[in-house]
Amino acid sequence: MATASLLAALTFGAASLAAFMPVWGTLAADRALAAPAQVDDSCLQGTWHLDDIDTYLAAALDSGSIQYLSESGDIRWQFNDDGTMGIDLQNVAVSVSVGGQAATVTLDGAESGRYTAAGDGSVTFSNPNASVTAAMALDGVSVAAPSDVSDLFELQNGASWSYICTDMRLTLQPPTTAGRSPVPILFYREV
Repeated sequence: MATASLLAALTFGAASLAAFMPVWGTLAADRALAAPAQVDDSCLQGTWHLDDIDTYLAAALDSGSIQYLSESGDIRWQFNDDGTMGIDLQNVAVSVSVGGQAATVTLDGAESGRYTAAGDGSVTFSNPNASVTAAMALDGVSVAAPSDVSDLFELQNGASWSYICTDMRLTLQPPTTAGRSPVPILFYREV
């Protein structure tokens, strides 16, 4: 596979990471945010650790010449009672095979925004703001990583996800994008 097409495949794969990289971050006190969102479901509030991303990543990334291999690192989501939310990535490394070559994308940083829980099992996100750095290696050699990892988790203004929440478990279902229905993402509550 030519280097240019391999990098294009990796970039597509890295862009696909957006659909599954839930993480928790804190909002800076000086960050300007819209008025607090109405939050009708207090079950969401708190810190949630990503439990099983392997099934989700395999479904999101296994396509054509890209095959999901493994993921490591810490991924957390935080829902606050004032309608703000954050996602935090700490040394998250996703390994894939692209055309038979090993590739690893490492992500660190946070995304923040607002959310509104309608109390009907849906949560809508708005005002996404990401500060995420990416590094990429192909067969152990550093290559140029995607330069734009803004809105890494696809929390576009108005994006609505469905969820099921209990005291200790949270299941988030990302919206269908580009005709692809992603599998749910499972979390457990930080205690």
